Amino acid sequence: MKDAENNIDNNINNPGKAQDSNTTEEVCPKELPDDSGYYVQEEEALSEPLKIKLEKIKALLKSGAQLYSGGFKKNINIEDIKKRYGDFKPGDKSDDVYRIAGRVMLFRVHGKATFCD
Repeated sequence: MKDAENNIDNNINNPGKAQDSNTTEEVCPKELPDDSGYYVQEEEALSEPLKIKLEKIKALLKSGAQLYSGGFKKNINIEDIKKRYGDFKPGDKSDDVYRIAGRVMLFRVHGKATFCD
């Protein structure tokens, strides 16, 4: 967690440096010729929205939040839904809300309509 916070700090304070765990190479800055014939390096600063986003991420990390967790908590299985609503007729509605997970196995494209199975 501390490494992630340090990387965010480094990215905010040193926008010209790559600070991930795999590399410490410098990002190539723009080189502009000046009047003396020498090249002057100019770094592009981070945009304001990106700075705000990185500050929010840093605050979340400090609070102990897990930003990109790999888990998904479902509250019902598809078999249970089929049992409960197997007798539904077209047009029947329910206000129940469920969290289910699955995998898209097939895309079928028919003109402007696409079906996922």
